[in-house]
Parts: sequence; structure tokens; C-alpha cells
Amino acid sequence: MKTAFNGCKSFGCPNLANPDLSLYRKTDQLGFDSYQCPECGAFTPVLDDSAINQFIEHAIRTQTPLALPHCIKCNQRTPSRRFGRTKAGTSRCQCEGCGSVYSLLNEGKLSEQLQPLLDLIIDSKSVEAVHRQAGLNSKIFYQRLSKLEALIRLANRLLLQTYFNSQPKLSLQSYSSRLDVRSGKQKACLTTWQLHTVDAEFGFKILVTDNLLQGHAETSSPYVLDYIEPQFPGSDMFEHVQWTYDKIFARNKFDNLGYTLQRQAHSNEGTLVRPVIAAHTHFQLLNDLLPTSKPTDLLLEHESFIRGSSIFAFSEPVKQGQTNLYYLYQSKAQEPAYPEQKKIGWWNETWVKFPSIGVKQELDVVLCSLTKGGLQCVDKLTQDWASDYQEYLETKLPNKYRQTLSHKICQQWLGISQYLYNTHHGGKRGALLKSSLNGDFNFRSIGNIVDLINQTARSRT
Repeated sequence: MKTAFNGCKSFGCPNLANPDLSLYRKTDQLGFDSYQCPECGAFTPVLDDSAINQFIEHAIRTQTPLALPHCIKCNQRTPSRRFGRTKAGTSRCQCEGCGSVYSLLNEGKLSEQLQPLLDLIIDSKSVEAVHRQAGLNSKIFYQRLSKLEALIRLANRLLLQTYFNSQPKLSLQSYSSRLDVRSGKQKACLTTWQLHTVDAEFGFKILVTDNLLQGHAETSSPYVLDYIEPQFPGSDMFEHVQWTYDKIFARNKFDNLGYTLQRQAHSNEGTLVRPVIAAHTHFQLLNDLLPTSKPTDLLLEHESFIRGSSIFAFSEPVKQGQTNLYYLYQSKAQEPAYPEQKKIGWWNETWVKFPSIGVKQELDVVLCSLTKGGLQCVDKLTQDWASDYQEYLETKLPNKYRQTLSHKICQQWLGISQYLYNTHHGGKRGALLKSSLNGDFNFRSIGNIVDLINQTARSRT
């Protein structure tokens, strides 16, 4: 992953993603500290590298609470061979490098502990009553919930990677949302900013990152704004595009998004960072998750720092023409509607409207190519996945219930909900995942999940 994030973020510029600061002119010409690129003339706000690197390290720990079994002494996956079983029946491997012996996951033990809880969660319309129905005291319940979420989060990652590898090309969509949880401070809730990436065609939930730095560590880029930017009041999509450009340009700093008030920005569990910090973290993690050298279209919410952080993270495949970036707007189809295009924005970009697309022709879509990619990616936009997931979540994990949960517990429920959304909700996603595995797989079986993890660990040694 990258560790330096200041540099040009303009497509086609020879300095794109070059972190050598001697190439740029530092200036406050626009009213805030920025670096101006001498090649293309673009200004990029100065970023705090240490804050982003700190948040990346934090996000890696929270996104992957359970790692694939590996040699503990070498602290990485190494060539290993099978080495019998423990008395409890757990398979073991021996590292060929240092000779240390380590264990894989115990399928029987984990199934005994976690299968009843997973069954209960799957069969419950809402998880709100699961704690009571489980018949466990709070300590044991939350221990098992944490263990289940860690197991499922790793399995979800492996399933998605297998699916990605089976596809000739990827079409992904990134968008933001807000999440309210308990803050632990009087009556106020905590509002976090979330960035989601999903599969644009089938809606697989791939990665969600929020902006809470958990724990007592301080950040040099905290969220300090005390206002909420207004929502677009109209319905015309081209007017929405121009309105967004104007809103971004009117900020005291292009990447300074005001999304919540300070009374909802404090928590006993950690500190909120600026959304731009979370965005750079998100796309670094996404780049690490996706297969290399895979043609990819990435359709982005119209936000300057989302574009900047994505093109910086994917700069090499963008330069090679393997990854193309777009701005995307979606809305419910309106009648009458006709294909249109219009030049809008600071750089006179071409925006194209595609009316009445999707499986049920219920979407109007506006796209702007930010690289050299064609607009054929519009054919992959079959549904408004942000709304679909939000509707699912409101049933499985209602907002009213989320506001009673700590951030930590809510994230565990969200991790499990994302797995269930990918494997159970809607039907087609689960079938596609099974097909990519070249065999039968029971997504509600802890035994199958553990076997997938152990087999993957063995295959990578």
C-alpha cells in the first residue's frame, strides 16, 4: 500500500500520484494550503500522511479481525506441510522455513459454538430479538457474536476474491452514507461517515469503511466541522451536477465535507477523522482486495476527494488503461426522458444521461468519464444497490435499533448483515458465489465456512 498521499490527482498528467513534493509548488492561493502541479496546473489540498497511515493501520485491524492461519513465528504465510492433528482434532501445519507448528481452525469446536447463533440470525427477520432468543448471558453472547463476525468477515472476503478471479472484468460502484450509533455521551448519538463499494451489476457488498478511529489514539486530522451541507433540492440531474460542483467550490477547502454537527461527532469509543482520510484508506484497502491486472470500471459518487483518493490508489492501472473511473448519478426514472449530453464543470467535462435503464427500466443515469473509458459500463447498472441495501438493512438491523448499539457492536452486526446480503438476500448473488467455487457450498454452515478458510490457508502455503 502507498504511504505518501500528496501529489497530483489529475488524469493524464505525467505527475499523477507522484509523491515527490519537490515537483510541486506549495501555495495558499485558493485560501488553503495546497500543492500546485506545474504540469497540469491543478491544485490539491495538502493531506496529512501520518493521519492516513494511522487510519489505514487501524482499518486493517478492524476489517480483518481474523487472519488466515499462518506461521506465528514468521508472522506471514510461508511454505508449510501438513503435520497431523491436535488431541482435540485440530489440523496442524509445519512451517518449512522455521519448523514451527501452527494450527488451522477447529471445524467441530467452532460449529458447536457458533452454528446455533448463525441459524438464529439467518432465520430472524430482524436481529433485534436475537440476544433474547439465544438464551445466553450477555458476556457469552457478545463473545460468540464477535467470534462469528470475525469468521464471517474473513469468509466473505475469500468468497468475493474467488468470484472476482472468475470474472473477465469488474464493474464497481462507490457511494457514501451516514450511520447513527450510540455515542455514550448523554443523549446524543454518534454519526459516522461511511464509504461503500459494491458490485455495480449484482450488488455484492465488497467494502465499507467509516471514519471512526477506535481507541484512545489521537489523530492529527480530526473532524472539526459543525454544520451539515444541504441536499440538492431539485430533481433535474444535470442541475444536480452543476449544484454539486458549486457546493464543492464554495467550501473553505475542496476536501472539507461537513456531514454532521459536533454534538453528534464525539464518542467514548474513539475519534472521528475527516472523511477524506477515510476515503484514502478505503481505496487503499479496496486496491489490496481486488485481483491485480483485472480490467475494472469504478463508478464514483460525485465528490472531489472520492475521485482524488480513488485515482491516487489506482494510479498504476489507470495509467495502463486497465482501470477507468467515472462519476455516477442515479435517480428514479422520469417521463418523458431522452438521451442527452452536456458540458458541465470546472474542466468542461462531458456528462451523458441514459434514461430508463436497469432490469425494470426504473433508473435514470448520468455518467461522466474521468479517464479514457467508454460508457459501455452503463449496461452493468441494473439496479440502485444503495437503496436496495438500505431497505434490507432497515429490516434486518433497523436504524432505531442501531442507535442503541455501541459502534463496536453495531459494526459486528453490520459485518454479519453484509455477508447475509451477499449470500442470502436476492438469491442471485449466492448462486454466483457458488458457481465461482466450482462446487456446492452451504452459506449457513459454519463447517463449510471453516473448511473454506482452512483450504485457502493450505492452498496458499
